[in-house]
Amino acid sequence: MKPPRISMNRLALDLRVPVTRIAETVHERRGITPDIMCAFSGNPVGIGWSVC
Repeated sequence: MKPPRISMNRLALDLRVPVTRIAETVHERRGITPDIMCAFSGNPVGIGWSVC
């Protein structure tokens, strides 16, 4: 299985998060937070805690 070739900028735009958040996660300076996990799963995060 080939990994998808997508830029950090494109991923950030698609997930509607700052590109710095994606870059920090890729370079292991930031962990994967619940809001990023929900964004990866395709479920938007509302105000406060939500369940993906």
